[in-house]
Amino acid sequence: MHAVDKRLFRAHSHTLFFVLLLASVTIFAYRPAWNGGFVWDDDDYIIKNDLLTASDGLRRIWFSLDSPSQYFPLVYTTFRIERALWGLNPSGYHWVNLLLHVANALLVWRVLARLNVPGAWLAGAIFALHPVQVESVAWITERKNVLMAFFFLLTLLAWIAFIDERTKRPWRFYALALVLYVLALSAKSTACTLPAALLLILWLQKRPITKQRLIQIVPFVILGIGMGLLAVWWERYHQGTNRAVFPKMEHLTGAPAGLHLVVGRNRVVRRDLLREVLCGAQLGSRGRVLRDHPEPCARVYHAVYVSLHVCGGSLSVSGMYRANCARFGRRS
Repeated sequence: MHAVDKRLFRAHSHTLFFVLLLASVTIFAYRPAWNGGFVWDDDDYIIKNDLLTASDGLRRIWFSLDSPSQYFPLVYTTFRIERALWGLNPSGYHWVNLLLHVANALLVWRVLARLNVPGAWLAGAIFALHPVQVESVAWITERKNVLMAFFFLLTLLAWIAFIDERTKRPWRFYALALVLYVLALSAKSTACTLPAALLLILWLQKRPITKQRLIQIVPFVILGIGMGLLAVWWERYHQGTNRAVFPKMEHLTGAPAGLHLVVGRNRVVRRDLLREVLCGAQLGSRGRVLRDHPEPCARVYHAVYVSLHVCGGSLSVSGMYRANCARFGRRS
């Protein structure tokens, strides 16, 4: 019994060490964003957004067409709370984004660990430190991405607990998953892809995809389609977007050379986008740079880039370790 307790204590100690290490490294990697400023759309989302200060602002956020962008009611609700707490001090908003990102990295690790995927800790580290995450974390307006991911991953954890045969009263976790999914959709409509992830989890767990399981997924599909159609209508008719409902466009990609934004046939390349977002460079409506601090940003960019390559090397080592474990009958 004493040996069992010792093993449990050691396992918990390793887990706590990983959590603290990953959180510390991630927070330090985003050090220039701690005191970053407002950039680009932050003016419309926060500074000039009367929904954050009006007496009826909360009602209008959820039940009106007054949003300065798409329908992201949960995002504007968090901005409204923060506006009351620290006003127009951008540091508070940056720290909330950063802490959500740290939580998401830990949730990625936890979800994969619950699915018994080897190297879950490494996947969480890559998620935390990959340069493609910089825009979502260091740009306050992109709160919708980190907030949606937070509730999306929590929904997956609730679903995993629901389908686990060892769970007592599993329907509580099913109801919790639906509530968390609604919150994810309220942050950003791209959470509508979650039903596919639920099916993938069943496949990874080698659970039969029966008629009963499909019926259980139907409410998630209905919620996702409903929010997706609302987003399409909002962009097409309320915002007056003059383009096809489903335009052909490439994705935003993060790379050491910078981010490349491709919209339709007009390619806009910003080699210094990562540097400007990290530094909190303020841009006016005509794109005039009001503030920029390239040297500290270059250091952080280099640190994130090096961390990614270290994670890549660790992934190779992890692969060899797993191969040896399989060969000698050990579990990774």
